Amino acid sequence: MSMNFTLSLMSIILYILFLFLSSTVVSIAADTSSISQSQPLSYGKTMVPPRGIFELGFFNLGNPNKIYLGIRYKNISLQNVVWVANGGNPVKDSTVILKLNSSGNLVLTYNNTIVWSTSSPKAAQNPVAELLDSGNLVIGKNPSPHRLEIR
Repeated sequence: MSMNFTLSLMSIILYILFLFLSSTVVSIAADTSSISQSQPLSYGKTMVPPRGIFELGFFNLGNPNKIYLGIRYKNISLQNVVWVANGGNPVKDSTVILKLNSSGNLVLTYNNTIVWSTSSPKAAQNPVAELLDSGNLVIGKNPSPHRLEIR
């Protein structure tokens, strides 16, 4: 009887461990394909469209004191950068944030200073920035037939 109890207890422990590890993997892999005013993008997070070919996020090119915001191929290790926002003005540490302001412009800040931003002549209500499967970053209202593409 004690052998059956031990096997049952081990089964329960393994099941709980499996559930914990499964939820951890899901939360680590939970990227987003868009950001909104209430959901900025911070260092360590990325925007990934549904097909997962591209990603927008913060990266360095071997120098941890030079952080860039850019779009790159997600699963290609060499020469994978497609577009960089702040190429001439890298930031020095991970306190960088990409926000979407109320007029629908992306604003990259570092130590409360604007490093880079978009400037659209049209304001969008309830703006959303979305990375598409094509690699294009678009800003518009959600859902939007009119989008500003950033290339």
